[in-house]
Amino acid sequence: MEEAMAVDRAIAVVSEDQKYSLKISDVEAVLEDLGLFVAGKIEKTGAEAMAELLKSLAVCTVNLIAGMISIVAERDSSNEAATEMPPVLPHQLVMLRGRKFSEILKVQTPRLRTTCSIIEIDIIEQEFAELQSAYHRERCFKAVLDACGPHTSFDEGWKLTQDRFCSLREFCGGLATAFPGTSTVESDFSIVKWEKDVGRASLTDFSLEGILHAKQFKQMRSINFK
Repeated sequence: MEEAMAVDRAIAVVSEDQKYSLKISDVEAVLEDLGLFVAGKIEKTGAEAMAELLKSLAVCTVNLIAGMISIVAERDSSNEAATEMPPVLPHQLVMLRGRKFSEILKVQTPRLRTTCSIIEIDIIEQEFAELQSAYHRERCFKAVLDACGPHTSFDEGWKLTQDRFCSLREFCGGLATAFPGTSTVESDFSIVKWEKDVGRASLTDFSLEGILHAKQFKQMRSINFK
């Protein structure tokens, strides 16, 4: 049993895009470096359960690293970061023309296609039409949305829909999410430096190593090993 588990730990997990791999034994080594508390938990965990846990951690980590390389900064025609927030609240969306929402969805489709199917994207557009229909047909619903204003928060606004239009809400949540920091979007995703800056001081060495590997991937692929 122990020999089989050792063999399993030597296996490399491959990312969904088939570009990155990570040995389960490397994940185990990281956990063992975290100190006595974690070591104690590992000892109390059965061999079979621990093997599954290590595999799951390896899969999550390698796919997270793979996803980092696909992060892109959205820029306007002047190569500037976006300055206007698109409509993301129900009371704003009901005032939006259908073709305008379609334009927003079209711009975001390449990003959505990394995690969503065409059918799921169609559902977002369908729920937008359903939201507008509910606004015009349901008097009480229209009244509560009309009472919203510029200070209505995302949670407050979408709570008024009573758990309807979930796909539309999730899409709008993505549009409304901003990365913290005072720098522009472009500089947020600039070339990673070789040492931790103030903003990355909270990252573990393992996280930083993953970022560095992801950033070097294209350069490494260009090298012709003979």
